[in-house]
This record gives sequence, structure tokens and C-alpha cells, in this order.
Amino acid sequence: MKKFGMFSAMSATLAMSVLAVGCKRDETTAPVAVPTVAAEQPAPAANELPPGHPPMPGAATEATAQPAMPAGHPAITGAAPAAIPGAAADGLAFEAPAEWQAKPARAMLWKVMSAPKVEGDTDDAEVTISSLAANIPLNANVERWCGQFDLEGGKPCSEAAKIRDLTGTAFPSKVVEIAGALKSASMNGPAGAAKTGWRMVVVEVTMPGKAWYLKMTGPAKTVAKWQDAYLKAASAIK
Repeated sequence: MKKFGMFSAMSATLAMSVLAVGCKRDETTAPVAVPTVAAEQPAPAANELPPGHPPMPGAATEATAQPAMPAGHPAITGAAPAAIPGAAADGLAFEAPAEWQAKPARAMLWKVMSAPKVEGDTDDAEVTISSLAANIPLNANVERWCGQFDLEGGKPCSEAAKIRDLTGTAFPSKVVEIAGALKSASMNGPAGAAKTGWRMVVVEVTMPGKAWYLKMTGPAKTVAKWQDAYLKAASAIK
């Protein structure tokens, strides 16, 4: 009986040990539930709204974003520069007479137009528009324009060039008139004889940070025909 009791106790102890091992094995091998994590979405780039976000008033768009800078150029910060008053998107807001014809632009010239010649003249008048920094003295340009002519009576430029204010304008404006024989080297074409009886009428429009130059050059009678309309359009620049 004593042996049987001992055997029974040993059997019970062994059974409990097996049961404990089995439970521990179940604990170590049972699969653990892993919560599902959504894939991380890339952060929006600068100035870019998340997908599906409504547009924000005043936000930058492809049309208003700054153009790409050259490689290595430092980033430009701050607000975009303000538009120059009186300037259109691609240059000066100049309303030319309907009869004038647009011509291909040339180096350093924003616009080139032709004003039809009058009867008896062999050439149309040419009207060009260009711009330079506002700190260039007008007299320096006048001397250069005089150099394109054999001036009437051999006068010096200071006497031959007529300079006056253009009134009724939004910006300070000057009118310069020069007459004589236009040298062939001044024309956009092959070299030839000077063109006698020609005139040049230039309007300098000085805006903040920039000066615009409207120049009409052609036979004297044709320039005289269009001069009033030309100066009226120049004085209307806002």
C-alpha cells in the first residue's frame, strides 16, 4: 500500500509536469496577432496640398511659381517682384494705330512696327520700342542718335536736336526730334547711300527703375503724317 501510494504520488507529479510543459509550449508557439498598420504616405512637397485637398486662395500654382534656377543658384525667398506700372505682361502697354504693321523683333528691341508711307515717299516709317536702365542720361542717348545722321547744315547735336517735355503723361516723358540724312550704317539692311530728308522722333518714358524708348524713323513727310497719333499713344501710357 505504501509503494502504491508513492507510485500514485509520483504519477500525479509527472502528469502535472507534462501538463505544465505543454501549456508553456502553447504559450511560446501560439501566433501573436499583429495590428495592421497603413502604409506611410509621403509628405507633401513644399507648397503642395495633400491629395483631395481643395485649392487654397492665393496658393502658388504652376503659373505663379518661380522659374527654375540654374544649378547651384541659391534659393530666392520673399514675395515676387511687383509689376512695373504701365507695363504689360511682355513689355510696355502701347496702343499703336490700327494701320501700323507689326514686324519681327530684333536684338534689344521689344517691338518693331511700320507706319505706312505717304504718297511720294519710298519707305515706310519704322517704329521701335526698347528699354534701358533709368539712370542713363538722356543727353548720352541724344548724342548717339545724332551720330546716326548727317545733321542738317552741319550743326552740332546740341543745336540740331530739339528736346521738349511730353505733357499729359503718367510718367515723366521727353520728346527728341532730329532731322538730316540718315546714314546707311544706321539702317537694318545692306550698306548704301545716306537717306536724305529723314527724321527721327524719340519719346523717352521714365518709369521706376526703367526707361522706355519709342523711336519713329523715316522720311520726313511720312513721319509728319503719323507724328500726332504716335505722340498721342505715347502720352496715353499708364
